[in-house]
Amino acid sequence: MNATEYFQVLRRRWIALVLCVIAGVGGGILHTSGTTRVYLATSRSIVTFSSGTATIAQLTQGTTLTSQLMATYAEVATSRQVAQNVIDATGLNLSADALKGRVTAGSEKGTFVLGITVKDTSPSRAALIADAYADALSIEVKK
Repeated sequence: MNATEYFQVLRRRWIALVLCVIAGVGGGILHTSGTTRVYLATSRSIVTFSSGTATIAQLTQGTTLTSQLMATYAEVATSRQVAQNVIDATGLNLSADALKGRVTAGSEKGTFVLGITVKDTSPSRAALIADAYADALSIEVKK
């Protein structure tokens, strides 16, 4: 088939083509109107090793240790204890397990930035929870 033949087929079948496009657009609108919007908020924290007046060797060891602990910090961030501390600090009406299900944490390889991302149906509540998680994690790590 060449291009002319394709256009002839389209000219003969234009009604079916238009109906298919209308059905697709209508189905998409119907599907999205029935879904709940979910917002993401991310709080980013820099994880550092502080030692006051340390030698270069101590700073190097601290940097290496911090790098190795990034996955552990992400795991602690999504723990039940941190979730309960966030609930206590914010007054949320959720269980710790329900809140944990809305939160993910991780860092990019080679960085000391820990990101805590929260999913919620309210953008302001998602931001509040993400910030509270960063604070609660900081307190938990210092224990």
